[in-house]
Amino acid sequence: MVDFPKAGEPVPVEMFHVSKCNVRYNVVFGLTEKDKNLEENLKYNRIKLPMHARPEEGTYGIYIGKGRLEARGKYTTHFIVGEEVLFFDISEEEARIASFIENNDYLKKTMNPLTYAENLNMIASKSGGIRATARRLGISASGVSEYLTMLEGLSSKKMREAFRKYNIPYKGKSSSDSHSMLGIAKMKLGKDKLDDLAEVLMNDGVQALYNKIDSMVTGKKRGLPKGVFLAIRVTWNQKNKFERKYKETIGKAAKNEGLTEDKYVKMFLIDHIKEIEKDAEQKD
Repeated sequence: MVDFPKAGEPVPVEMFHVSKCNVRYNVVFGLTEKDKNLEENLKYNRIKLPMHARPEEGTYGIYIGKGRLEARGKYTTHFIVGEEVLFFDISEEEARIASFIENNDYLKKTMNPLTYAENLNMIASKSGGIRATARRLGISASGVSEYLTMLEGLSSKKMREAFRKYNIPYKGKSSSDSHSMLGIAKMKLGKDKLDDLAEVLMNDGVQALYNKIDSMVTGKKRGLPKGVFLAIRVTWNQKNKFERKYKETIGKAAKNEGLTEDKYVKMFLIDHIKEIEKDAEQKD
């Protein structure tokens, strides 16, 4: 049994750190408006919702309350036990699960769907299954089931790694949409076929992956009607770090705009051409 400080005692700030059990351990604090508002609020006020800490190598790791620690820690010398921080003698695994549950809404919106599914799988294995996990997280059992189905169907490590790097949606127009992680998982392809698809995605991009998937589903190669559309193909060399960075930046920008990469690039080019035409008119 660990002897913790008694309720009401002040514990120096330097005795606390962000635990690696905290699911937001690698998330930089202070970049969002929510972070800035929290810090502004805690400049002169104590923490109202206590942080959760566990003993770690002679100090205390905060596994729930990272933002509170980093926001308030700049403006105080100590935290009050029982008011600002609570101590628990729990394992790393229990701390990770508690942190995941606490941050579930945030994680579902920001975490890669595969990473989110892996965490759900860990909780389900310790919580007694899908329904128990759903109750703990306050989400539907069918939602948990779909994430675990995706995890099971994507048995290829290479495919998972490729999906983490590209803007492939978790779900498409339906749960069986083959242009999504879940839809591809439901195709129940073997590891070898998934490895082949991963190669297509990594070497030729998202559209090439979709074309390959379509040919597997329909037996026909997907393409544009002749004489209707004009297409410009852009390829990126994945082995060139600069081109890879540009490609990743386009993916993030497209996601922020709620567009596919193709539509984002088209919109960007049209806006650029308009600027060129505008400058040309002004010079005339």
